[in-house]
Amino acid sequence: MLRLVYAAVDAALVTRHPGVGKESGLVMDTVRYGVPLIVSDHDPDLTARLRDQPWARIFTTGDPASLTKVLEGLVRRPFDLPGPGAPKALDMRSAAEQADFLTRTALALHGKEAGC
Repeated sequence: MLRLVYAAVDAALVTRHPGVGKESGLVMDTVRYGVPLIVSDHDPDLTARLRDQPWARIFTTGDPASLTKVLEGLVRRPFDLPGPGAPKALDMRSAAEQADFLTRTALALHGKEAGC
């Protein structure tokens, strides 16, 4: 179902205030599902990683004019889609690496249960 939601959007919007809350995984979802990203500058590390990405746009937290400018840009010219190198920009595992990690974790947990 989530894949259908992301397939229906032109871009995903992630906005937070600095120091409030924890990243929910939406940024990673946009990369995994190949959706352009609009994100506030609430996290300096994330902002630095995304600044030069053609599939991401950053706006100033708490500045409606900044967000409006980014949204108008999206309407005039759609952003690029995240490509195969996008996960590395966020220091994410590739899909294959994540599948391998989950498989190894599941096997390790299963081994612990079997040894009980």
